[in-house]
Amino acid sequence: MTLLVSLVVACVMQAGTTKPAPPAPPPPKPELIRVYVDTGGDDDKDLTTSARDLAEAIADRKKSLASVDAEEKADVTVEVVQRATEIPKLVIGIGSRPGEPPGGATPAKIGRLQVRIRFQAMQVSLQNKNKAYDNPRGWKSAAEDLAEQIDKWVGQYRAEIMKTRR
Repeated sequence: MTLLVSLVVACVMQAGTTKPAPPAPPPPKPELIRVYVDTGGDDDKDLTTSARDLAEAIADRKKSLASVDAEEKADVTVEVVQRATEIPKLVIGIGSRPGEPPGGATPAKIGRLQVRIRFQAMQVSLQNKNKAYDNPRGWKSAAEDLAEQIDKWVGQYRAEIMKTRR
């Protein structure tokens, strides 16, 4: 009987305790340019994946950029416009060149990721410059290349962007 009473008392005492809600993520540092990444309303799974990869790559640039989760919080908006693959020209008779997969004459598909950056009336399109293969690691590489290009572009307009802070 004593054990039963102890269990009931323990249950009643635990019922009153609740876990505190996890703290909200801290706001980005004021010196960072806030960037929002989306797909422009396109629900394509591949575009959504690339938008997520790009937002992560932007968040990794902790000294200059911060990724935000809402357009209203952003200084600059990046829209993932296109994710396409192309087959490079096939060269017969020589071995694999640096950066190409070893093996036969079957070329690997190259991934091209295109984004549109908007800041007020300015708008520019960028495309990854690296050779990203059509696989998850390759698409992440394309997103990282674009994050670097976005960082450079934002750097050119940093003073102007900071003047228009909301």
